[in-house]
Amino acid sequence: MRTYGRLLTQIYEDPAFTEGLTDQGKLGFIYLKTCQHSNLLGCYVVKPLYMSADLNWDIEKTQRTIEELRTSGKIQYDSSTSLVRIVDWFEENKIDNPNVGKSVPTLIGRLPFVREILSPLARDLLRWAEKLPVSYVDALKILAETETRSEPVRNPLPMGIRPQEPEPLPEPLPYQEPEPSPEPLPKPLPMQEAAKIADDPHRDECKQAVEAWNQTSRRIWTNKRPCRLTEQRVHKFVALFGHITPRDWSIMLIKVKNSPYLCGETQPWCATIDWLLNPENADKVLEGNYDEAVLRSSSASIC
Repeated sequence: MRTYGRLLTQIYEDPAFTEGLTDQGKLGFIYLKTCQHSNLLGCYVVKPLYMSADLNWDIEKTQRTIEELRTSGKIQYDSSTSLVRIVDWFEENKIDNPNVGKSVPTLIGRLPFVREILSPLARDLLRWAEKLPVSYVDALKILAETETRSEPVRNPLPMGIRPQEPEPLPEPLPYQEPEPSPEPLPKPLPMQEAAKIADDPHRDECKQAVEAWNQTSRRIWTNKRPCRLTEQRVHKFVALFGHITPRDWSIMLIKVKNSPYLCGETQPWCATIDWLLNPENADKVLEGNYDEAVLRSSSASIC
């Protein structure tokens, strides 16, 4: 994950940026050039839901922005794989030396093979052929030519730079009798419970998730009390984050804020943090079952 992105001040002297894009398009373009998902190629996968979560936009606004940037020629974008390429990336971000060039095969190997996007990327990279691994340059030349071919083209890049097949699993160990389970510990007192949470390795991740919920809750319900991070909720968060990612949690909170049903505007019930910690409920929220547009177009009852 990148911790910074380069943005030259000359961008504000470019009429294609200052006059050719809406304010929404300008922010979206700066985001794509500097976000944590980017890499030194300027070609990477960024899902619209992640962009929505980072910018606190609804998904429709994000999709309109991506389409504006695509039609203006600022980016290439493949909706089926969420692969984006910033067209003028290498005007500001050069491959400075062979040590940087060594990482190019690995980065391209992680990308989905979208010929219309990877072919112009290969042509850009060939400008720094002397700083790339020699064995990789010929493959880039083949890839750079594939965009002009009408017949289907298989990925010409060497197998060595693609994700490797997993190693075979080791032989299972001989069966051993399990050790007897220890006697259950007594229920901890409140101070003991707090100390146990403080020692939990997941506490920071869980604490951030609770703080994000409390921030969202204050925006929706001004008189609602903040939630505490109890030991029981730590266990629930650990189980949930084995099912979804912390970024999915941020997306869920945006969906809760934008759903009249989950906010309690259409009925007396509203979503709570403990309800969201149920993996089945989390899946329903992420899948959009409670989105306003879905509920408005469907007369079926929500389970």
